[in-house]
Amino acid sequence: MGRRSDERLAWAEAKLREASRIALRYFRTRLRVERKSDQSPVTIADRTIEQFLRRELARAFPGEVVVGEEFHSPAQRGTTYWTVDPIDGTRAFSRGLPTWGILIGRVERGKPVLGACRFPALKTFIGVGLRTPPYERQGGRRVLLPRAPKPPALRDAAIFHGGSKWWMPTPYWPGFSGSSKPVFLSGPMATAPAISG
Repeated sequence: MGRRSDERLAWAEAKLREASRIALRYFRTRLRVERKSDQSPVTIADRTIEQFLRRELARAFPGEVVVGEEFHSPAQRGTTYWTVDPIDGTRAFSRGLPTWGILIGRVERGKPVLGACRFPALKTFIGVGLRTPPYERQGGRRVLLPRAPKPPALRDAAIFHGGSKWWMPTPYWPGFSGSSKPVFLSGPMATAPAISG
């Protein structure tokens, strides 16, 4: 299973590179931003990339379930499926900020076994698999990522998110709010100056 997971991770990295080219054709152009039923933003780039990744997954892994951000598919707890978020950070993407990524994941029997993320505007890929420790690739250079140390207390932690107002109408708001208030650094803009230069 581990070897197959590593092969799938290599496949995901290659497909995310292709998806990045699609995303960059739309990035920093005049995009129409629509609102989904939960009021979160969506663009033609989100939909185009998800359709591309769904097609590629169907070719490479026929019959396997894909759960996507824009075109949902049923997946029951405990099953095996792929996850796709075509643009994680649509608000940043639509404003021309580089802090967005394209995500692919895989869950087998209810447990995550693969995670892949490409940040096209930053030319960075991050991946992890069952037998593959977390790594980052910028250009052709692959670097193993150190495990993040566990903060000794919540007040020493850092939480970065797309904005708290999206959590407010959900049942997760009390937990999210309670967890993010005492931390050392929290919020969507906490790293923006460092990332965007």
